[in-house]
Amino acid sequence: VGRRPWIAVEQFAARSNRLGVRREADAPPKGQNAAVVDGGQVEMPKVIYIGSDGERTECDVASGLSVMEGAVANGVSGILAICGGSCACSTCHAYVDEAWVEAVGPPNENEESTLGLAAGRRPGSRLTCQIAVSDELDGLVVRVADS
Repeated sequence: VGRRPWIAVEQFAARSNRLGVRREADAPPKGQNAAVVDGGQVEMPKVIYIGSDGERTECDVASGLSVMEGAVANGVSGILAICGGSCACSTCHAYVDEAWVEAVGPPNENEESTLGLAAGRRPGSRLTCQIAVSDELDGLVVRVADS
């Protein structure tokens, strides 16, 4: 209560600017972000979000950003990110697809504690704000928890 739910978008924009990533002037359609770094287009890892309603959204997300930041930037339904990625809530809770659990790795102690707040926790539960996108996670599949 009293929080600005759009803070995550503001933080994402600020972080993207610090990383030197800008969206092109004629923005591509949802899920097809193009990053421009030092004037050249860069290939980005793809993250596949599956909503609780089964809707599949494939997004290119810059390495170094979190899976949550990619979801917020691409309007993925169900990733609320109320705390802005500070691991203080569980509104970015998702299930890492079984094939990706080992590559993503386990949650740290702080995330484990916060996951205690998550409804519907099960094996593969993670807070997407704590998963950093990298080339090794190209094709990552996460299922958005029904929050």
